[in-house]
This record gives sequence, structure tokens and C-alpha cells, in this order.
Amino acid sequence: MQHDKMLASELSVGMVVHLCPKTLRGKGAKPNGPSEQWVQGNHFFICVAAGPKKCSLLPLFSNSSAERKALSTEGRTGHEKWTHGTFHFYPWQTWTASRDTISQAARAGGDLSRTGSRNLLDPTVVPTLP
Repeated sequence: MQHDKMLASELSVGMVVHLCPKTLRGKGAKPNGPSEQWVQGNHFFICVAAGPKKCSLLPLFSNSSAERKALSTEGRTGHEKWTHGTFHFYPWQTWTASRDTISQAARAGGDLSRTGSRNLLDPTVVPTLP
């Protein structure tokens, strides 16, 4: 798959990317919470904080649980799998990584978004970090 050279610079609050958590960890990403509950396998992640060098992300899950919170279905744009899907998140499972690491994890995770066709959630309904 061709590398999306613009992703790292375009990362912003509300952007949703399909990432490989193994690549994130291998490149130094720091997830919170108990390691036995860290997301496994490629997943959608939503950017909840975007700095000039690093971003914070929440992995998204299709199944609910007692500890997971539902993600808003309002304000979504992008691919149908994202706009029509049901997603949940653990408020405490935040991953912090450099923009370059996220870009590499997107390539490894098979992210198909590109400039002009990103998966987005309106920033006004993006979960805030605890």
C-alpha cells in the first residue's frame, strides 16, 4: 500500500485512522491502563488531542462493555464503515505517539483515508481526556 505522506501533517482532533497497535508500540507509543486490556490487532483510533509533535488517540471498539462508553454517531464524515458503524471506547486507554509513528502505524494498519477523504468526527463531540 502506498504511504500517505500527508497524514502526519493533517492529524487533528476528530480524525479517525485505522492503525496497527503493534507498530505503535514498536515505535514507542505509550498506551495507558493495564496491558492485558490494550487493543490487539488493527483498529480504528480517534485523535483526541493534537500537538505539534505528538497526538493522543483512543482505540475504538465495535462491541460495548460495562467500562466502554459509546462514541457519538453525530458529526461523522468519511467512509461508510466509519459513518454507519457503532463504536465504543475506554476513556482511560489513551495512546500517545509522534505524528510520524501514527503515520507508520496507519500504513501498517491498512488505513485507506487520504487528503480530501478522511474519516472525521466533529471536534465538538470528540471525547475529552480524563
